[in-house]
Order: sequence, then structure tokens, then C-alpha cells
Amino acid sequence: MHVIQTFVIRLFIEPGELVPLKGILHNVREDADYPFGSEEDLVVLLHQLTRRVQKEASHKQFSLREETEGNE
Repeated sequence: MHVIQTFVIRLFIEPGELVPLKGILHNVREDADYPFGSEEDLVVLLHQLTRRVQKEASHKQFSLREETEGNE
């Protein structure tokens, strides 16, 4: 099963800073903002959100299977 997620990434790049890249990740489906303070934080955040959606999708798929089997 494929899941498509849409994010908007607002990057704040500050060349002279110790951590030059920070920003906000906006999850369009949830209409929620997730701030991040570095490239590494952004990658971790994307993995967390992706795993959560994958779990929800597999749970929905399992629930649909149970409902279908119960109607037979």
C-alpha cells in the first residue's frame, strides 16, 4: 500500500551561525508545524512522521480486512 504525504519545508539559512540550517516542517494533512534546529533534526522528524503514518495505514488496512472477513 502506498502512502503519499505532503510537507512544506520553510528553511532559515544563517551562514554565520554554528548551526546554519533550521526551519519549520509543515505537515499539510495534519495542518501542523514541526520546528527543527538542524539538518539531522529534520531527517529524524521526517522519519518519525513517516513511521507514524505507516502505522496508521497498516492499522486501517488490518481493520478493513477484519470487517471484510466478518461480513462473510
